[in-house]
Amino acid sequence: MQDVMYQIEVAKDITQLEQLLQCEQVAEKVKRHFLVVVSDEKQINLNFLSECLDVKRLSFASPQRLEKYLDTAPGSVSILGVVNDPEGLVEVIIDQDVWQSETLQCHPLVNTSTLVMKLSDLAT
Repeated sequence: MQDVMYQIEVAKDITQLEQLLQCEQVAEKVKRHFLVVVSDEKQINLNFLSECLDVKRLSFASPQRLEKYLDTAPGSVSILGVVNDPEGLVEVIIDQDVWQSETLQCHPLVNTSTLVMKLSDLAT
């Protein structure tokens, strides 16, 4: 069993980092949630991502939102969490470098193990 990992610095062998981001469109009073998948070699620039998505006030989700929308906790966020979002409230964004890779490593909704999957299996 692998040690529990709470920070990407501890998990350098993990090639992807998933984060649930939330934004609030103040004028519309609508909250949108994004699951952003990038390699561990990249940092998420919230200002740039906000501009690309044409949203304001983009921030990392609270533990309560992670639980509510993906049924997971900080440190265990995974693209697999979208199975816990049957209403499709979380929008998934996968970085181009990750999308073009052959495999994806992610937590199976707990941070004590890691799965390696063919990306083509996720796309179908």
